[in-house]
Amino acid sequence: MEKKYQYIHKILPEKIDNQFVAFLDVMGFSNLVSQNNLEQLDRYFFHVNDILRGLKETNSKIDFLSISDSIIIVSPDGAFGLKQIIQTIKKIQLRLLQKKILLRGALAYGPVFFDNTNNILVGKGYIKAYKLESQAIYPRVIVDPSIVALLGEDRTIFIKTLNKDENLIYKNSGTSLIKDDAIFINYSEILDDGKIHRTVKDVYDMIKNNLYADQSIFEKYIWIKSYYLESLKKVEIESLHYNTKRAIEEWIEKFSRL
Repeated sequence: MEKKYQYIHKILPEKIDNQFVAFLDVMGFSNLVSQNNLEQLDRYFFHVNDILRGLKETNSKIDFLSISDSIIIVSPDGAFGLKQIIQTIKKIQLRLLQKKILLRGALAYGPVFFDNTNNILVGKGYIKAYKLESQAIYPRVIVDPSIVALLGEDRTIFIKTLNKDENLIYKNSGTSLIKDDAIFINYSEILDDGKIHRTVKDVYDMIKNNLYADQSIFEKYIWIKSYYLESLKKVEIESLHYNTKRAIEEWIEKFSRL
């Protein structure tokens, strides 16, 4: 006799609220798996989990889910929620970059319901982020243009608002080799307490070791080269110590030669 199931209570709410949701994907993850590169895979999971655990300890309202090569982050509606999720994404990108692991993804906005206890993630916002991720193309996390209207009238106001205290959104200089085809989260860090940030060398080594390996990945590493080259050129070196000035100039030359 067929069993009949009866709902005890509803799992989904009557109304799904708008939230920010990011869908991040590790580039080259399938190669790590196929090559059985357990050391690199272990690094990836360790650092991602370490950052996400840190969020829990700070009582952050951000929710997250890590599945294989995908990271899903959900943040509450509002300017603070937007800034918090962008800061989190940048932190993850920067930490993984130090381990020569690249991310691609998208940040969207819309109805999202996330229940960690019952492992439920549903909503148009999540679907939008998932679909947008493939349009990022390069190692970057793009921002759904519809989010711009939430903070201001145009992209200039949007970038100015989010970059007020820290450089969270990439701003094209107008002379950049990077095509101005998307709004994306800035994850390059050039200076650290007046000295060259350690990731500059990590990125340079990663590009040098992979740029001439295969045509299928050539464009990806050319993009990173152009991105970091412009980031180096944007640094205002006048107020820096002489040694740091020289180091910036030397790195610009090195990246240019690639």
